[in-house]
Amino acid sequence: MVVPDRIIERKQKHMSKIEDLPVLIYTPGRVSSGSCSIALMKAGFENRFHVHVMNEDWRDYSGAASPKTGMSPQQEARYEFDRKVRTDIIDAKQECLVVSLVRDPLTRNMSAYFMNQVDKMGNGGKTAESLRKGFLSRYPHYVPLEWYHREFNPVLGINVYDHPFDRERGYQVIESGRFKILLLRTELTNEEKGNALQEFLNRPVEMEVSRKSDKYELKEETNELYREFKKEVKFRPEFLDYLYNSEYARHFMTPKEIKALRKRWQDDNAAPVAWRTTP
Repeated sequence: MVVPDRIIERKQKHMSKIEDLPVLIYTPGRVSSGSCSIALMKAGFENRFHVHVMNEDWRDYSGAASPKTGMSPQQEARYEFDRKVRTDIIDAKQECLVVSLVRDPLTRNMSAYFMNQVDKMGNGGKTAESLRKGFLSRYPHYVPLEWYHREFNPVLGINVYDHPFDRERGYQVIESGRFKILLLRTELTNEEKGNALQEFLNRPVEMEVSRKSDKYELKEETNELYREFKKEVKFRPEFLDYLYNSEYARHFMTPKEIKALRKRWQDDNAAPVAWRTTP
C-alpha cells in the first residue's frame, strides 16, 4: 500500500531537531503513551519520538494488519516513522532516554479491542455478551504479555525482566549501556507520573488527562458501549490465569493488585469462550 509522502514528512519533521539526547516513548499501544508524548511536548522536549514497533518481526506477529484489508495509509506511515527512528537513533548507536509505560493487560486489551475493532467495524445491535465473545476470540491477548520479549528486547538488547521493578512505587529506572530507561505504570496518578518523569528527565513535566484517552478517542456510540461493557463483563478464572499468572503481570503488578482485579472481573459461571493467544 502506498504511503502518502506528506504523512511521513509530517511525522519525520523532528528528525533534524535532535540536539540533546533523544527521548523515545517506546510502548505497546493503549497505555496512555499519547498523553505522555503530549506532556513531554509541553515540557519542551522537541526531540521526543513516540514509537510502538521498531521490530518488523513483531509487527507481523502482533497481527497489526487486517487479513482482509492490510494496513491503512496511516498505519503504513506509522511503521515507516518507527523504522526511521530505529535507523537514525538505535542502529546509529546514539545514546538515548527511553520512557516505557506498563498497563494492566486486561484493561489495556479492552481499550485496544474497542479502539481497533469495535469502533471501526460498527456496533449496531451489539450486546455486552456478544462483545465479550468477540473480545475473547478475536483480540490477540498475547500482545502486552509478549511485547517486551518480542519487540523491546530485540531492538534495545535489554530484557526488562532481568532487572527488578519497584511494584509498590510503580516505576523503575534501568541504566544499560547507552540507554537509560524509565518503566512507568499507567495506573499511577497524573501527579505521580509527572514526578517520576521529572526525576528521570530533570525537567518539570505535568501529566494531565488528554484527548488521547479512551473516553475522547472513541466514537460517542462506541464509548457508551465501552462503559456498559466494563460495567457488566465478567470472565472465567482460566482466562484471568492466562493474563495474571504471566511473567509480565507478576513482574510489574503487586499480588494485592492482581487479587483485587481478579475479584473485580471473575465469574466462575461465565460462558466459556476460547481466547486468542496466537497470531
